[in-house]
Amino acid sequence: MEVPTSNAVSYSNSDGEISNMIAPVKSMEGDTLLLTAYYDDNHATFGIVLD
Repeated sequence: MEVPTSNAVSYSNSDGEISNMIAPVKSMEGDTLLLTAYYDDNHATFGIVLD
């Protein structure tokens, strides 16, 4: 099941760093949160295990 847990849009600063806010809840413990970053024609997905 997919649950929106992150802000949909983030912007980078002049150094290329990105900030993103996530909001997992206790019932998601043990799940893996997947964040995907899109840039130009590329993308990267990061998995965060919620423990």
